Amino acid sequence: MSWYLKLAEKAYMKAVWLIRNNPDIRRNLIDKRNIPYKVHNRFYVNVYLNDNDWHIFVVVNKQGKVAGYVDVKLGGKRKRKTMEIGFKILPEYQGIGIGKFALNELLKLKTEEYPDHKMILTVFKSNYLAYEFYKKHGFYPINTEFIDTDEKWKDELVTMEYGEKKDRAFKA
Repeated sequence: MSWYLKLAEKAYMKAVWLIRNNPDIRRNLIDKRNIPYKVHNRFYVNVYLNDNDWHIFVVVNKQGKVAGYVDVKLGGKRKRKTMEIGFKILPEYQGIGIGKFALNELLKLKTEEYPDHKMILTVFKSNYLAYEFYKKHGFYPINTEFIDTDEKWKDELVTMEYGEKKDRAFKA
């Protein structure tokens, strides 16, 4: 089946909301709350559709089925420009190459439109499959911090950067 990475429009707002609120997706987010549609709608319009520093791309097939989305936030200044990405792929579509496809499309976007931006992401180390996926596809850890995920558990949140690993000490 062919998949496409498409810049999201207002028509995809509900699909993105449903994916973001999927319990399997939420458990790997920093903000694990179920977001009401009305709140999501305001955020989606104000940020994804009206802020030039934010972009959202849906992963969609020819029939219009949405398997996930990737948000991209551009930031930084001068030499420290960043392209921060976040993947949300529905569990039933994980492990079949969609994440790799979406990452490759984002790498093309970075090369063509944002060559001076460093591509970064954050991932919980407990999200082992995602963490290993990113390492396998060229990301390396640059920072780690412990985040309270609930009253009894702290999880290690790792910031990773794409590219050739720099020579510096870091423990992940």
